[in-house]
Amino acid sequence: MAEYVSKAESHAQILDKIRQSIVLNQERLQYITAQTPVATSAWLARNLLELAIWAEYCRSSQERAHEFMLDGARDAYDALNIPQELLPSSGHLELRQELLDKSKDDGFDIEESYTKVASAAKALGRGPLFRHMNKTLSKFAHPTAFAVFSLGSDTEVLLKEKFRSVGLFFAGAGLMFTDLTGAVQNPYRASNLH
Repeated sequence: MAEYVSKAESHAQILDKIRQSIVLNQERLQYITAQTPVATSAWLARNLLELAIWAEYCRSSQERAHEFMLDGARDAYDALNIPQELLPSSGHLELRQELLDKSKDDGFDIEESYTKVASAAKALGRGPLFRHMNKTLSKFAHPTAFAVFSLGSDTEVLLKEKFRSVGLFFAGAGLMFTDLTGAVQNPYRASNLH
């Protein structure tokens, strides 16, 4: 538990965790093949969109980075909010109580709502970019009617490659934001979006 709430974890360490997640998703996206479902490329691109937002948000201040780290505990606590009758002997409610007790000992409110990525994007002035890209990528990351009926179509190959390209763009932006040694430029200028 302490790994979620320790104030000793530095700004650079939090950004490094985000960088590791970006690299993992980027590597998977780079190696998609003709047999890879379009949903996979859309899902990875959407992950990289969210990670780019989190990277920029956390880089913007140590307080935001620390709050993002605390949101990890809030996510775990929220994920365990399952009625006992659905998982009768799982022990999830005991684990949830342990998280609650530990958060009180560490002096933060685990029951407080976590920051949503859309809120982080809006705070950065990236609300419209996030909203539109997330909507488009989600249409294919989930089994929507549109995604189902585009399977095997000529557009599927084009979409897969476009999602790969967009995802790799967001990976580059996110990696730039996780590097505290370099100067940050706006990767979202119109000339960079192609």
